[in-house]
Parts: sequence; C-alpha cells; structure tokens
Amino acid sequence: MEAVPTSIRRARPLLGTFVEIAVAGAKIPAMETAVEAAFAAVATVHRLMSFHEITSDVSRLNRGAASGMVRVHNWTYQVLETAGDLNRRSAGVFDITVASALQNLGLLPREPALCPSPRKSGDREQKAHGFALMGDAPPLSRRQTLSPQAGRGGGCGGQFRLAIRTRDAIQLLPKNHVRFAHRGMKVDLGGIAKGFAVDRAVETLRRHEITEGLVNAGGDILAFGARSHAVDIRDPRQPGHPMCQVALRNAALASSAGRFDPVHSRHVLKSDVIDPATAMPAWAIVGATVCAPSCIIADALTKVVMNGGEGAASLLKHYGANALFVSAQGDVHITADWKNEVRFAA
Repeated sequence: MEAVPTSIRRARPLLGTFVEIAVAGAKIPAMETAVEAAFAAVATVHRLMSFHEITSDVSRLNRGAASGMVRVHNWTYQVLETAGDLNRRSAGVFDITVASALQNLGLLPREPALCPSPRKSGDREQKAHGFALMGDAPPLSRRQTLSPQAGRGGGCGGQFRLAIRTRDAIQLLPKNHVRFAHRGMKVDLGGIAKGFAVDRAVETLRRHEITEGLVNAGGDILAFGARSHAVDIRDPRQPGHPMCQVALRNAALASSAGRFDPVHSRHVLKSDVIDPATAMPAWAIVGATVCAPSCIIADALTKVVMNGGEGAASLLKHYGANALFVSAQGDVHITADWKNEVRFAA
C-alpha cells in the first residue's frame, strides 16, 4: 500500500513573484494533481489581471472601456466588484484608478508590453513585508485618518483627477460588461489581484479534496486546515531582519511596505501604495500587515492601513480583519482584536 506523505511543497514564478503551494493529508498523485490545478488558477488570474500584458482584461479595459463596453472574465468582474465595495467603504482611500499616478512615478510602464511579461502589477520590486512589536503599542504620534473627503483629492500630472469614487467611475453592467465613465482613466489591480489569486488557488485545492495546506504568493498567504503555520514578518524599516513570527491558521495574511531591491540598494524605497488624495506614495505608515478571513481582503486592506493608520479601524472591523502597523516616526500599533499568536524577535 502506498504511504501517505506528510506533505508536498512546490513553487513557481507567477504574479511577478514566487508562488509557493504546500499541501498535506492525501496521497502523492492526488496532491500533485491538486497543486497543478491550483497553479493553473493562479496563472489564469495573472493572464486576466496583469497591467503589463497587452491581452489581459486590465489592458483591454484601459484601452477601450472609456469609449464603449468591454466584456471581461467573471473573475475580473468579481475583483472589480470587490474593489468598488472597498472604495465606497473606505471613502475612496482604496482606489484602483491610480494607474496614471503609478505611471507618472515610473512604477508602471506607459504602455503594456507587446509580448506577455512575467511581471505582475503591484510587484515591482521585492517588498519589505510586515512588522510587529511586543507588548502594548504606544499611540501614533502622527495620524492620518480616513476622512469623508479622502476620496476627493488632487490630480495626476494634469492628466486625470484621482480618487473619483470607483463606484461612479467604473460602471459594472450586466453579463460581465464594464465601462469607464471618464476618458483617460486607467485601472491597476496590483493592490488586490494577488490576494484574489491566492483565494482561487485555495478554492481549487479544496475542490480537489485537499484538507490542509498553504498558498504563499510573495507574502500574500492563506493557510487552511487543522495545523498552524509559522509565518515570518519582516521589519519594514530593516527588511533584512525579521520582526516577529505569526502563527497562522485558517486565515489570510498580507503585508505592504516600502519597495526593497537588495540587488541595487540596502535602503528601503518609497512605497508603491498611492494616496489617492495626493497621487503620491503613502508616507504616514511605513509598513502594514493585515490578517483577514480571505486573502483578497487582507491584500486590499493593507493599502487602506498604509494610507489611514488607526483611521482604518472601523473598516477592518467590518471585514473581520485586524492589523499591525508602524508609523513613519517609528510608533507601532496592534489592533486590539488581533487574535494570532505572535513571537517577537529578540
């Protein structure tokens, strides 16, 4: 009789990062089949939602949705629906129409590549993921909150005003048709699509009757099953050093922080999380880690926390999420309802 192994673990370059899938509790052929199907689901999300690929749904929307309806895949439509809900509930702080700002800052190309690219928007360089500190955190000495006017901010190089509410600017029509209300508007799903891909991979594994596993897409992680998984969180100010270790079980974890490219510099660069009110990188928070029931929500809410700090508390509560974050002044905060066990570095 064939022995049941403890687990198998596979990794592939997708979404502009490495995607790792680990599963356990079944025979090798069944697990291999499930993992292949999960990687295929991640590859589909990449194909549909990459800003860089000319044939993706995102590129087709950016080319044509302002002049007429564009039909998209059901998964793309779902992500746009979720993004619209987050935009409305965050008073415009979560905004997928920041692509022009990212282009102006050199963080996205002016035009998608003519050939498929392995890079995925939102993963421009290695991120300095996450942080945490032991004990009660001091209050932020400087706070940026989510005000009702946060979604009505400035412009983008004189080309297009950012932070027009997504629910008004992006029209979601029957039969997966989408139309943009304003010419010149472009969307980038880099702040949400990676989390969605992780959720779809786990959904696929479960459909193949895998009962325990973990999917990690460059720090966007979802763990399921009876076992707890130890996840290392980096210090956003010193990404070469771990800040803490989080025990993750049946939940998702995602982080955002400054861009980090160890090949070119030891220093952390500005974040590619955009403040829609200024069309510039978020500055008040230097790193945020969010734990949520799904990875799409954890991924998206890190951008809200990066912009809003403690002002994101009510939104986190609405989505059943909690967060760790550190301010530009080095002050730290852990939401009161943080449930995961945390071990801090010495």
